[in-house]
Amino acid sequence: MRKTKEMEATATISNPQTPEEIFNEGVNHCRKSGNLQGATKGLELIRTAARQGLAAAQNYLGNYYYIRQNEEAAKWYRLAANQGDWHGARAMGYLYFEGFGCTQDYQQAANWWKRALPSITDESDREELLGKLFEALGGGGEIQRHQRQA
Repeated sequence: MRKTKEMEATATISNPQTPEEIFNEGVNHCRKSGNLQGATKGLELIRTAARQGLAAAQNYLGNYYYIRQNEEAAKWYRLAANQGDWHGARAMGYLYFEGFGCTQDYQQAANWWKRALPSITDESDREELLGKLFEALGGGGEIQRHQRQA
């Protein structure tokens, strides 16, 4: 049987070794599975990569659990953020701001967002986060000081 380009593009790694390979295979399982068993296998692989410290996998799980279990989302986002991943830090800020998966705490939200801010290169993302910081801190003085530092 002749392989098509589509078949080659959807082929998965047979023995993933690195956390990145494990994560990619897990995502492929989730995307192309038409059933719960395939999605479950995909999430197991992604969880394995996340436990091995891959920030992208930790963020993926944070996003997955965000709408299902906020405490579990916070666990994975925090792991990613503690590795310096700005996506995880931004997400932790939103969890604290809204009180999802943790006690609502505007100061904690601001602290997480301050960690994320220096790594955000997209201007609209930066502006959105600065607006949330302004809202969380309830005033402009701290925001202006942080803008000068960033």
